Amino acid sequence: MNRIREIRKQKNISQAKIAEFLNTTPQSISLYEKGQREPKITTWQKLAEFFEVPTPYLMGVSDDPDGFDLWKNATGYDQKQIQNEIERMKRANRVSSDETLQHLIGRAVTNLDGDMGGETDASALHEIQYLLKNIRNEVLDKYYLDPKKVDQLPKLGNVPIFNPGSKHSDGSLFYDDMDPVIYHKIDDILHEAINKIQDLR
Repeated sequence: MNRIREIRKQKNISQAKIAEFLNTTPQSISLYEKGQREPKITTWQKLAEFFEVPTPYLMGVSDDPDGFDLWKNATGYDQKQIQNEIERMKRANRVSSDETLQHLIGRAVTNLDGDMGGETDASALHEIQYLLKNIRNEVLDKYYLDPKKVDQLPKLGNVPIFNPGSKHSDGSLFYDDMDPVIYHKIDDILHEAINKIQDLR
């Protein structure tokens, strides 16, 4: 049995209020609560968002109201690891008072992964390294490689076949007014920066 009525009563919310949120009728909410009508998955998700609980808990297929079991299955991080990261975020004043637990858990998992978009040193280093690699490629492609010279290369399908070193080293594919020596100095600086960032990770 789903938990719509149980959670609605706990939060002291009327069927009419939920119906207004879903743009439906109180009668539909009553049918959902009694299990006489099955909400669409998008409706389940909206209801879960409204009640600030995981969808499986609201549906009655999970007994964890905070969804830590679902997060562990999806990410490998247990409740203690996630809660410790949330506490770290709070100590660092990175949490606003209006954030739901589910949103905080999502942010904590991103931080634990060390992915870009997280709020840790590892995330910052990951993003900087990614941006430096993109800059390195953009400098070559945007400023130095002459597309007319690249078009003259033999192709495998639509992909040009570069001789070893020709794309980056000998400057034979560069615009005539671009200096390969300058390019190599730029590339060395960027390459060194990428390596130094890697050493910090």
